[in-house]
Formats: sequence, C-alpha cells, structure tokens
Amino acid sequence: MLKGVFLKIYYESDPHMGVQVIYDLNGERQYDGFNSFYIFNAWVSSEFLCYELVEITDANYQQLSQQGVL
Repeated sequence: MLKGVFLKIYYESDPHMGVQVIYDLNGERQYDGFNSFYIFNAWVSSEFLCYELVEITDANYQQLSQQGVL
C-alpha cells in the first residue's frame, strides 16, 4: 500500500468494457483496466491510502482533456 501519496484516479466505467483507469504515479502515467467496478474498488482500497476518484463522463471529458488528464 502506498502511504502518504495522494492520487487522483480517473476512471470510466462501461458495462461491456469494464472499468478503465488513468492515474499518475511517481511522475509516470499509468493505465489499468478491471472487469468490474467491484474489483476496481477492491484494488483502489487495498493499494492506496489517500486518493480521490474522478469519473470520466460526457460532461467533464472536454475539461479533463484540456487539462491533459486524458
């Protein structure tokens, strides 16, 4: 578990594709994918102590893209 590291974890959930995840760790962009939201939540809570989950939606996609998140 990474202690003392605050991560902003961006995710997009699709019933057919699962959960796609983007986050920056130690200055490097990371991409992960999970078959279900349950597995994704289990991974987040077991790996990270301080994090914020941000869902990627149609409403915030443009803004996140302009910020360089996507």
